[in-house]
Amino acid sequence: MGCNETNQRVPTGELAEEVRNREIRHITPGQITQSAMKMGETVSKGVHGALTRKLTAAIPAEGLVEAGRYCQAANLPGADSLSKLYKANIRRYRMKGELDKKELSDKVFQLLDAYRYSAEQNQSIDPNVQGEGQYLLYSAPITLDNAVCLKCHGQVGSDVSQPDYQALSGRYRLDSLVNYRAGQTVAVWLLRFERKEVIKSIPD
Repeated sequence: MGCNETNQRVPTGELAEEVRNREIRHITPGQITQSAMKMGETVSKGVHGALTRKLTAAIPAEGLVEAGRYCQAANLPGADSLSKLYKANIRRYRMKGELDKKELSDKVFQLLDAYRYSAEQNQSIDPNVQGEGQYLLYSAPITLDNAVCLKCHGQVGSDVSQPDYQALSGRYRLDSLVNYRAGQTVAVWLLRFERKEVIKSIPD
């Protein structure tokens, strides 16, 4: 090898990723918002779809009360794997009941309050992305869009039988989660993504 020759190697693996992250990339705020929106839709629809499939199979096999545990935040099917894959914090808030402002940032409280107001006024509610420091917040309504969900959250006496309501209420907190109609918003997804992870997902 001559004195002026160099032995250059192409970075691979983690080193390649680090080099890529350090490169100057001209990314617009619109691209960041669009990417966060896409990630949010993927995660929220993935969890919702997995939950619907799980409940569809579990209700006839385990009964309505036992199957209801899969709706609890800690047991949401697919949530853990999607959270790790997208490095996302996945939360879900009901549309009725008290909000504990002490446990919520001002941004989150304002978002939830706006969603609740829109629902009360029967206004359309669309997914949304907003910044919060080093994070991006994706929010989207959760509507009663299938018969499976109506079995627990629909109108008591018609969608939900009185015996089922009593049994479910004995196990779960249903006070603000019943007497909804098909198509109504019952809760809100709130997903928090790291801004740097969203930027990394944007193709060159």
